[in-house]
Amino acid sequence: MENKFFSDFHSHCQLKQQIVVSYDKGNPRQRHIAKNPKRSEIYQYHVDGEVITNSTERCDWLLLVDDEKKKSAYLIELKGMDVNRAVRQTIGSNGKDFKKSTYRI
Repeated sequence: MENKFFSDFHSHCQLKQQIVVSYDKGNPRQRHIAKNPKRSEIYQYHVDGEVITNSTERCDWLLLVDDEKKKSAYLIELKGMDVNRAVRQTIGSNGKDFKKSTYRI
């Protein structure tokens, strides 16, 4: 089962996966670990290079979580020390390339 808003893209995790790891291909030590103890429906998309392929600044990963009470989207940017650039890339990912979303930063 795929998320209807991203049906053209493959989710990188299983539908109700308990732990989802988003990582930087160039530096696997840089990673984000999401815990899904309720086993809610969760989708993981690699934004940088898969969902958005043009030169627009964009975040690295998108997690969509659909539990019984709410739907959430998490834009994940893996950066070492350049926090300002990470914020620009995360905001850029929520621009015209994403139609409608609920998100937390």
